[in-house]
Amino acid sequence: DKKLFINILDVFAQDFRRKREKLGLAIKRKDSAGVVSIMHSLKGACANIAASALGKSCVVLEEAAVKNDFPAAEQALGELDRRFKELLKYITKLKTELR
Repeated sequence: DKKLFINILDVFAQDFRRKREKLGLAIKRKDSAGVVSIMHSLKGACANIAASALGKSCVVLEEAAVKNDFPAAEQALGELDRRFKELLKYITKLKTELR
C-alpha cells in the first residue's frame, strides 16, 4: 500500500529529527551512553526502511562514542547529517513518483 509506505517514511523522518536533536546534546555533554543508545535506535530504524548508507553512518558514530572519541563523533555527526539530507531528497522524489 503506497499510502502506508509514505506514512512510514514520514514517521521515520520525524523520529530521526527528534533523535538527531537529542544526539547533538548528548555529544556536547560527552554522554557516551546517551549517544550509543540513540545510535542503536537510529540504526534499527534505518534497517527497517533499508537506509543502509545512513545506517553505516550510525555505526561509525556509535563506535566513536563507545571509544569516548568525541572529536570523531562530531565528525561522524556531520556525515550523518549529510546522509540524512540525501535520504530526504530521495524520499521526496519517491513520494512524488508514488502519488
